[in-house]
Amino acid sequence: MIKGGVFMVIELKNIEKFYGEKEILKIDNLKIEENEKVGIIGRNGSGKTTLCNIIAKKIKADKGEVRVYQNINYIEQFIKEDNKEKSGGEKQIENWKHNFFKSNGILIADEPTSNLDIEHIEELKENLIKYKRNNITNISR
Repeated sequence: MIKGGVFMVIELKNIEKFYGEKEILKIDNLKIEENEKVGIIGRNGSGKTTLCNIIAKKIKADKGEVRVYQNINYIEQFIKEDNKEKSGGEKQIENWKHNFFKSNGILIADEPTSNLDIEHIEELKENLIKYKRNNITNISR
């Protein structure tokens, strides 16, 4: 969507998400423009993964409007494969390498360094910097 000569890839308006009575997310207005790289930083339980899942349309916000104008390539935090022959790190490496080869769309990486050794964390970091499209990365602290 082009607004004022700027190509928007994601727009969130008046987003609210609750788990029970607890408000997890409240976002009045968030716009991500083409080729921006966004880091989501916060404590555990602060809604980072929830935000990634809302943008990727894995879950719905309780209120508000989400508009995504490109395909989403999503590297999820938890890999659900039951492959007992590979470690968590090996599964995570396959997951993010697969998504980097999808040349179109927005890359969302939810704690992509989980289960990775230092060598693979550095390789992932280099690939995120080089990624030509938008990427949104959840970095837990």
